Amino acid sequence: MKKRSWLFCAASVVALMLPAAAQPVTIVVNGQTMNLTQPPIERAGRVFVPLRGIFEQLGASVVYSNGQINATAHGRSVSLNNGSTDATVSGQPATLDVAPFIVG
Repeated sequence: MKKRSWLFCAASVVALMLPAAAQPVTIVVNGQTMNLTQPPIERAGRVFVPLRGIFEQLGASVVYSNGQINATAHGRSVSLNNGSTDATVSGQPATLDVAPFIVG
């Protein structure tokens, strides 16, 4: 069975962060709870979420190759590179405050 890797990126958290063991993290997008095969991860006070699962549930086409993830949906595109804070959103450069990483 082919081992799948998941790209994680920091999630913005508006509420007070509780220790990871105290309460599980639930991801809600557009009022819908995301059902993900990989759970969010807490590292250094940040919550990281599996982008592939979220992008796919939002209807995006996702391609991962050589450390780069490209997601396209509804006329928009996002390109991220593993370990880099540089990103491209709909052709425009963007900077992430934390670099995405691979788990698994």
